[in-house]
Amino acid sequence: MKKHLTSLVCMAMPAMLMAANYYVVPGLKASGKDGSSWENALTMYDIFANDALYKKNETKSKYKHGDVFFLAGGTYINSLLGGNTGGDDVRICHGYTFVGGCDPSKGEVTEWPSYPSATPTIFSGDLNENGIADEGDMCNLICVRSGSLDGMDISHPENPEPATTFIGIDFTNSYSPVGTKDAAGAVHCTQGRIALQYCNIYGNVSEGEGSGDGIAAGIGIRGGRYHIMDCNIYGNKAIQTGAGLRVTSRDKSIGRGIVERCYFGDNEVSGKYGGAISYSAGDSHWLINTTIVGNKAQAEGAGVALNGSVFDGTNKAGAVDERPLRIINCTIAGNVCTADPADLYKEGSNPGSWLGSQIRLAADPAVEICNSIIVGAEDDGTIAKAAIVLKDDEKVPDKAYLNSYGGSILGTFATTMAAPTIRISWLADNMDEANPYTYAKVFGTAVPDFNGGFTKTLIPRKEILDEIGTYPLYGFEIKDFVDGLVNAGHKLPYDITIDADQTGEKRDMTETGETAPGAYDYFIAHGSSGIADIAAGAAEGIVPAGRLAWKTADGRNAAFAVYNMAGSLVKAVTAASVDISDLDRGIYVITDGTNTVKAIR
Repeated sequence: MKKHLTSLVCMAMPAMLMAANYYVVPGLKASGKDGSSWENALTMYDIFANDALYKKNETKSKYKHGDVFFLAGGTYINSLLGGNTGGDDVRICHGYTFVGGCDPSKGEVTEWPSYPSATPTIFSGDLNENGIADEGDMCNLICVRSGSLDGMDISHPENPEPATTFIGIDFTNSYSPVGTKDAAGAVHCTQGRIALQYCNIYGNVSEGEGSGDGIAAGIGIRGGRYHIMDCNIYGNKAIQTGAGLRVTSRDKSIGRGIVERCYFGDNEVSGKYGGAISYSAGDSHWLINTTIVGNKAQAEGAGVALNGSVFDGTNKAGAVDERPLRIINCTIAGNVCTADPADLYKEGSNPGSWLGSQIRLAADPAVEICNSIIVGAEDDGTIAKAAIVLKDDEKVPDKAYLNSYGGSILGTFATTMAAPTIRISWLADNMDEANPYTYAKVFGTAVPDFNGGFTKTLIPRKEILDEIGTYPLYGFEIKDFVDGLVNAGHKLPYDITIDADQTGEKRDMTETGETAPGAYDYFIAHGSSGIADIAAGAAEGIVPAGRLAWKTADGRNAAFAVYNMAGSLVKAVTAASVDISDLDRGIYVITDGTNTVKAIR
């Protein structure tokens, strides 16, 4: 799990050349120590207090851009004020790097942890200690606001400030109450640069609703740049608008960023607009090698919702308000809207709503798709159940676009527009309006699982391409597609990885090698029994598909120990195997004393 760390860390490399290292442990108040060792470790309160005092003053701040904080495993309750609605008491204003999952018993950190870690670092908002996100819990678990307030658009590359980076940290049990404005989301970024890698964001709740910005549950980006890699974002709930990730703009700062090698699952909005992801505003969004499966919304995009025109004019910062979304090597499937299709077009209801779409697009958006799988749980070709749906009147006829470069397996497309002139082009894709491709046809009974890599993926039926009778793009064609976008002047906020699939295994980028559509390339020899994220020589799964039992690779007896995410021992056996199917649903860390696996029950 270390091979992708380099690309993330290098974003701030110039500032890190003189960076200092600090050690951090859980605590409920400032430590008064210098952080030079585990014995002299800081708490997060030392860092928050510094940034509250000096904010963006790099000269006076004790900690500098590029400093690295090694966080011991354990549960961190980071609230100076006993709860918050605005994030001020958990604000980070500098480009620090926080590395979770460290084990103080191993002494000085000379090599960053592998992930998942046997000693997970958990940022929890559970102030009332009842194990769920509800009234009385924290709103934000971390708030990044590193951008300047002097009119500089921090989303532009010429701003030298490095991203605030979080690696190997879990974020759970945050709660944004009714009336929350401008600050929702367990991980919240406003006018800043944020990077996340090897993080789990789960079990967060937002009750905010309406036209305000306080309506994300998992990750809320309100202006600025974001890079989210190798993260599992699941089980988050909101009233509306992006339970897993919500991106919008803020005054002089626009949202722009990349999601790659991530998993979004079981996120839900009880209302409308993006069960997993909502792009409400912003500029240049990229989804790369990402799986979005099993999310829910009442209507209007159970998977992804996108608003905006590529020709909307300029924003308050004077920048062109261009909002294209690029979907490359992704799997978006089986996301479900819960509304009754019979109710969608009744008098008094929203005529622009529909049931079952994986992607909902509005206001002549700019969307380009390449080598992806986008299919619904159901699809009969109607607006109510189409996989991709376009709505609203055109603002600038014949200007916006909805294109596919090819190589994708797609369900049907539908629109509520009357005689739209919007440019629509599907090139060399696999679509069948008479007999639409659905989740069952492409994936059978498979469900998302850990099939190699840090994040969950979904494996298509190996026979699907033979049944279709056509084959996917060559790898070099996908590279040509991305290069063509960049060369045409479209913004790519960070470098991306297109020569690998979501597990990190290399795709065949030659002129003769095929690369399968979707986030999981089953043409690759993954060399995985479904548990490739365990350390070398680790226990192997008895039931890889369910990941509910583990045995030693050589059949020997081992002292298995199973811990919950609070660090409590919940099961211990000395045997050749251990089974967790009898435990409550949740995340567990299993170790045989030498090897470790993080498992979702």
